[in-house]
Amino acid sequence: MNKDKEITTFARRLVNILKLRNEYIRNIRLANFMSDMESAFDIPMLNRDRFNQKYQDVITIYMTASGARST
Repeated sequence: MNKDKEITTFARRLVNILKLRNEYIRNIRLANFMSDMESAFDIPMLNRDRFNQKYQDVITIYMTASGARST
């Protein structure tokens, strides 16, 4: 799968996760989603400006998921 199509697939998946009403299940799915993104796009553990600039669309989706998780 090419990266653009993969990004679109992740974006759609995130939209579906965010629609979940059950907070517990939503948080579990968001955590799994973020792990899947880290693997698919080799997202670095530390915030790296070069990666963030090169893959802005990936980071935007990833940070949206991160911000949606409740503590």
